[in-house]
Amino acid sequence: MKIDFVRTPYVEKVQTLINVQKEAATVVARIDLGAKNNESISSISVVCRDPEGKVVAEASKNAPFSEDLPSFSIGFVVPEPRLWWSWENGEQPMYSLSIKIDGEDSGEIFSFGIRSIERRGETWFLNGRRLFLRGTNIIPAQWLSAYTPEQIEEDVSLMVEAGINIVRVHAHVNRREFYQACDRAGLMVWQDFPLQWSYQPSPDFAAKAVDQISSMVALLRSHPSIVAWCCHNEPVGQEDTLDPLLMQAVLSEDSSRIVRSHSDFKEHPYHGWYYGKLAEYAALPGQPLITEFGAQALPSVETLREIFKPEDLWPPNWAKWAYHDFQYEQTFWIAGVEKGDSLEDFVRNSQQKQADIIRYASDAYRRARHAPIAGFFQFMFVDGWPSITWSVLDHRRRKKLGYEVLKEVCSPVYLSLRLKTSVIRAGTPLPVDLMLINDLHQSIEAEVFFRLLSPDHRCAAEWEKKSASVGADGAVDLTRDWTGVLLPAEDSHGEFLLEGVVRQGEDILSRVHLPLRLERLPEELIAYRSVEM
Repeated sequence: MKIDFVRTPYVEKVQTLINVQKEAATVVARIDLGAKNNESISSISVVCRDPEGKVVAEASKNAPFSEDLPSFSIGFVVPEPRLWWSWENGEQPMYSLSIKIDGEDSGEIFSFGIRSIERRGETWFLNGRRLFLRGTNIIPAQWLSAYTPEQIEEDVSLMVEAGINIVRVHAHVNRREFYQACDRAGLMVWQDFPLQWSYQPSPDFAAKAVDQISSMVALLRSHPSIVAWCCHNEPVGQEDTLDPLLMQAVLSEDSSRIVRSHSDFKEHPYHGWYYGKLAEYAALPGQPLITEFGAQALPSVETLREIFKPEDLWPPNWAKWAYHDFQYEQTFWIAGVEKGDSLEDFVRNSQQKQADIIRYASDAYRRARHAPIAGFFQFMFVDGWPSITWSVLDHRRRKKLGYEVLKEVCSPVYLSLRLKTSVIRAGTPLPVDLMLINDLHQSIEAEVFFRLLSPDHRCAAEWEKKSASVGADGAVDLTRDWTGVLLPAEDSHGEFLLEGVVRQGEDILSRVHLPLRLERLPEELIAYRSVEM
């Protein structure tokens, strides 16, 4: 008996090239077949459907295709396309393609989103509208095989909850489900190629890297959430040798996205942690686009007790802590974190230091939006293993104080609240500096109000609401409106939180909390109190 094997054709890969105009989008589907019949294929057709399943375009090619021609390109027009937006500015409609080979349905559906991304100077534009990037970095797991779809959905949800509109997939390629979740959630992605620091300076290494970065782009380019490629993180001496080759390879595969040769050390300021002082962020280090900044913080006491044996936990066994990434010199000698008298004290002081750095730096960068700051990426979002790092979530996804602060400073509508001094004499107006910042593409008419809260969040004072308006993609200084208004009682004393809230109807657009201390002058100095300025 003779057995003949007939290879059934199937679609191996589909890539979409898209050009968006005002009233239509031209789409070219590049189709790769994984196997073909022994005889030539005579026709290939595509059907494009909108998110509701309605057919919006059809196209076909009727010509003989031989095994020597494994790839085909078919163009069509989507009229009045529904654009894919980041979550704070619109919806995330996904179109679908079905493909027929010689009239037979291939049985697979390929999805894509329609959007444009570009950079003009240092400023990014999504669908022609200006963006301010409120980002973070992520390496979510030590082993991606253990990074479940449920964990992915949780992480993406937590980033959106924190106001993040773009995540840098730091020096690795994540699971397909991660990018699919970002597509659905409207979370933009900066995708790194997995190169960290320097490598062998050989032509053979360069050739392998070029092949791999080309494969990465081909694998992931169908995801509308991916808006940028970066070829190398912190190269040491290879910025002018290896990286230009990688950039050429990416551009040859995909010129529709923002492509960066590398993410440089100079874009990674760590003032107050690896060097310098927190106040140096006022000079906007790392500008115009800050792709890393931050500080370490201990996870919760509960998490530390899961990581360490009791005899290694308190007093700390520093060698065991260092194994889990704890940085002793930076914590005590540069950041000046106080260990305190207990593990609870140490956790609180450590998390407060990280939160202070995130708040101060992010606030400075947001106030300088587009003049000259294009955006920032906090480092980093979540611990990938039981460790002590710069993340604002530990490996159990328990939130540090830094997460709550990141949520405040990354809100699309952000009330930037500064106190000119942190210790204030009771009975005198709080010395505030206020700015209302709006990253949304619509103007805001809102109410602003303030409360003075005790450490347990009981209301100690509140003040009358004031209306405020800010234009789309704009900012307005509110300092004059509130100067002299926020006046705590003369008998107030101790630690408080100043809470500022921006509300539009029933929606809270921004809520921020700033710690302060109210003090009273000694009785004998009352007559000599300083002149009010």
